[in-house]
Amino acid sequence: MYACLGVAGALESSGVRGWVAWMWDSQPDGGSGMARRVKVLVKDLDSSVRKLYRHALSADTRLQVVAYVGSCREALYHALEWDLDVFITNIKSFDGCAFDTVRKIMAACPRVRVLYVSGFAGPPFYARALSTRPAGYMVKPFRVEKLVDVVRRVAAGENYYSRCVQCWRDELPDDSESFWG
Repeated sequence: MYACLGVAGALESSGVRGWVAWMWDSQPDGGSGMARRVKVLVKDLDSSVRKLYRHALSADTRLQVVAYVGSCREALYHALEWDLDVFITNIKSFDGCAFDTVRKIMAACPRVRVLYVSGFAGPPFYARALSTRPAGYMVKPFRVEKLVDVVRRVAAGENYYSRCVQCWRDELPDDSESFWG
């Protein structure tokens, strides 16, 4: 299957040009006979949060964090460089819209699963984040052990939403599919 499809036009406006990553995986484990590690990219504006995530995620040998970045531009660069399984991102960003970045990464890497991790709570944030159809949304604060568990679950194909996000989703009308566009 093709991993990340180069979408140069979508990324040109972000300053990332010419990054076209065509990758071919004939088998999920790359043909080695060993279980393939889950490739994760972490984007958070706060370097202390990135350090905390690094400490927690690096303890799990099933996870391979390919980069810890602080900007949308860096996230786009690394997303096209690696065959990502999970992209963890916060909403806050100084160099672009995190939601636009998620859309670009999902267009370039259709199988990537996105997990928002944010301290921003409330319907306006949930609506914008969920309009990108992520695999999850965790509201801070939480224990870092929970993050590791959720990353594993999201990589396995499950969705995860913090209780407040799930309650908000449950209150949407039945025709809410039109809400997502």
